[in-house]
Amino acid sequence: MGAEKALLDVGGASLLERALRAFGERFQRLLVSVSSEGPSASCEEVVLRARREGLRVDVVADLRAARDGPLAGIEAILAALEGPAALFVPADAPAIEPRLIDALLSRAAGDVRGVVPCWSGGVEPLFAVYGRGLLDDVRELLDRGRPEARGLAGLGGVEVVPLERLAPGLDPREVFRNLNTPADYRAWLDGRR
Repeated sequence: MGAEKALLDVGGASLLERALRAFGERFQRLLVSVSSEGPSASCEEVVLRARREGLRVDVVADLRAARDGPLAGIEAILAALEGPAALFVPADAPAIEPRLIDALLSRAAGDVRGVVPCWSGGVEPLFAVYGRGLLDDVRELLDRGRPEARGLAGLGGVEVVPLERLAPGLDPREVFRNLNTPADYRAWLDGRR
């Protein structure tokens, strides 16, 4: 991308600011995953503003110095949890769909260790609910050199549920859109005008 994706401007606020405001209304504690080096100054600034607005936001650095991607972030978040589970949303997702969030949380309220949505484009392991009980499994995946978050979908007790069953009528191309490149970002901005 050439820039910190979570800080991309999406209509007067960064992706991170939008997410913190949206989730701050729903959750008592918000955790922001960052690399083992810690947050950038700009990310820290966003977090401090959110705290001044009354949100409980904690920055959680990866526990591993190696760049093991999103799975290392999931490991750190699960280790920092105070409750039994957390909703995970990628920093570069411009859509926050309340119906999907509600459906994931509702589905995860049972005896499952995680809930991962899927669609014809594959599983979406970064937009899911994972329980703290998965921490040892996540560590094992990382220790074995398998840092792909998709590995979580194959773990025992993790349900993989089609989006159309979770939240019928949602367009998966919009709900699971990621802004990975400058072209993705421009296309998304152009689509909003």
